[in-house]
Amino acid sequence: MRLRRALLALLLTAPLTALPSAQRAPPPTAQGQPVQLAPDGVGPVTLGRDVHDAARIAATLDPAAAAVGPGCDARPQFGLQVGLPEALGRAPASVMAMAGADGRIEEIVLQPAHGKLRTSSSTACRDAAEAFATRLTGALAAFSAEPMRAGPMTDEHSLRFAGGARVSARWFRGGGDCDVALHFGAPNG
Repeated sequence: MRLRRALLALLLTAPLTALPSAQRAPPPTAQGQPVQLAPDGVGPVTLGRDVHDAARIAATLDPAAAAVGPGCDARPQFGLQVGLPEALGRAPASVMAMAGADGRIEEIVLQPAHGKLRTSSSTACRDAAEAFATRLTGALAAFSAEPMRAGPMTDEHSLRFAGGARVSARWFRGGGDCDVALHFGAPNG
C-alpha cells in the first residue's frame, strides 16, 4: 500500500518538476509577509505589470497568488494575503489584482482583514475610512475627500490620494456593514 502511494505521488509530481524553471513560481515564503505600499501598488503587485509575472513574484509572499484566473467580471486576476507595513501595525490584508485585455494589471484592491466592520451610521463609516487613509499618508501622501454618493442601498465615501490611489468606504443601510478598501487604478473611479 505504501509503495502504491509513493508511486502515485511520484506520478503526480514528476510532470511539475519537469517544467522549465521560468514557468514555475519561486519557492513560497511566509503568507502575510509585510509589503511596502507605493502610489502604483502593493509590493510586487503594481499597475501596468504583467499579471502572470506579478503573480509569480507574489507567490513568494503567498503561494495562493500563483493561480491566475478569470474573476467575477471575467478579467484575469489573482489574490494574496499580505501584512501591511510596520507603520500600519503589520495588520493582515487581502490584495486582489485584476488585468485588462492586454494582460497588464489595471486595478488593485487592498482590504484590511479586520473582519466585517459595523458602524452605526454613514458618518461613522466615513470616519473609519479617514482613520485608515490617515495611516497610509506616509506611503501615499496627502488625501482629500470627494463628495459622498448616496445610492439606493449604500452611501459611498471616497478619499483620493495625490498619486491617484483612493480609500473607499461603502456603508450599507440595511445592516450597518462598512466596507473599507484601498484602490489603485480602479476603472471609473
